[in-house]
Amino acid sequence: MPNVPARAGRPKTKTRASGVLARRRAALHTLDPMVRRLLGRRVAQQVPAPPSLTVYDSVYPATPQVGGHWTVATVRLGWWTHTVRSYAVSLLFDAAHRPRRFRISGAREVMTRDASEAALAEGLTEAAAAGPQETTTPLFPGSSL
Repeated sequence: MPNVPARAGRPKTKTRASGVLARRRAALHTLDPMVRRLLGRRVAQQVPAPPSLTVYDSVYPATPQVGGHWTVATVRLGWWTHTVRSYAVSLLFDAAHRPRRFRISGAREVMTRDASEAALAEGLTEAAAAGPQETTTPLFPGSSL
């Protein structure tokens, strides 16, 4: 038998990580049209903005299950303040890097039972009942209301 290093059969860590990221990226892009459509139906009246997808380029140690998220946000300018209203939908993966469920963040956080269209629709309806996350701050740094 030839002299083969013991780790020859296992992929290198960097190769394994790029495979994980590729699987996650593919899942996010596959689900993208459905998530955009449901966001448009369920929360567009509260936050009338097109969703944007952010695909994570790494598995982050603090949140290894999250592979990316969709965001809808609007800014409303007042005389002395500006207000941001937003929703975020994160896709969570299981230990095998398959889509597991969605986490919807608005005024409250909702976790769906799975990553299906029906579960996301129910979760968005529940999140929309509480409304979007809303933050109002002064327009001018150093000023207070």
